[in-house]
Amino acid sequence: MKNIAVLPFKYLAISFLFLLSTSLQAQIKPRLLEVIQEKVSGGYKIYAKNTNACPVSLFFDFQANNTCGIPKGRILVEAKAEKQFLFYLSACQTQEAYKFTYQYTYWLGDTELLKYDEKFTYMLPFSEGASYKVIQGYFGNYSHQAEYAIDFKMPEGSKVTAMREGIVVLVKEDSNRGGGSITFVNDGNFVLIYHSDGTFANYYHFKKSGCVVKEGDIVRQGQLIGYSGNTGWSSEPHLHVDIFSFKPMLNEKNMLTYPAFFMVGKNRQTTLEFGKTYTSVRP
Repeated sequence: MKNIAVLPFKYLAISFLFLLSTSLQAQIKPRLLEVIQEKVSGGYKIYAKNTNACPVSLFFDFQANNTCGIPKGRILVEAKAEKQFLFYLSACQTQEAYKFTYQYTYWLGDTELLKYDEKFTYMLPFSEGASYKVIQGYFGNYSHQAEYAIDFKMPEGSKVTAMREGIVVLVKEDSNRGGGSITFVNDGNFVLIYHSDGTFANYYHFKKSGCVVKEGDIVRQGQLIGYSGNTGWSSEPHLHVDIFSFKPMLNEKNMLTYPAFFMVGKNRQTTLEFGKTYTSVRP
């Protein structure tokens, strides 16, 4: 908890700032976003510092008296913003004292994303010429209920490549634990990539120390990003991928997944089906 002193003329009010991080699955959490309060003539300017490599949606919950300038709804903070101005707070009735306290929460990306590139053609997430079988598809019964996600049967140590150009937002590769129970969900190694249309791609189950990219890297389509494994909630070695955006309160994962077209042959794109084997080609 961080103390914030608010000086309404000759009166002092103490408020507390509480940071609540959110997650895709329990292990995917954003980096720090800091809210900065600066006293100026007549009020306070509020800024944000975002250490994440993608935009962040910021929400405030205020308790206030005689305070004007309180924001409503989501504020989008730019990627790697050092000091982005958010809003200005001041007394509504200037001859009277004012005070405010607030809490804030934040989510990776734009939680109000309305449009994404539905026609984009993704490359399969493995080396050109390699072939792997889909062992769980969209809305699968094992762990993909109500979501567009794909699992490829893939031996440990297989090359994993970027399905689309983007910027690496988060990397986890320190785990060597996995198993067929949801209790292992926090142990999965992953790479999270942000795309130009505002969506994310999650690549999950990398082997320990199996990621070859780092946060902030810009990757091109088809570029090697790591090596598959069997970490996290996994009943056998495989690669899990999904494309999504964060949507608070939409469901228990606070996320909306999207279907995608993949290039599977010359001039042929398709959605992937359970039980079929696909060979990677470049779009």
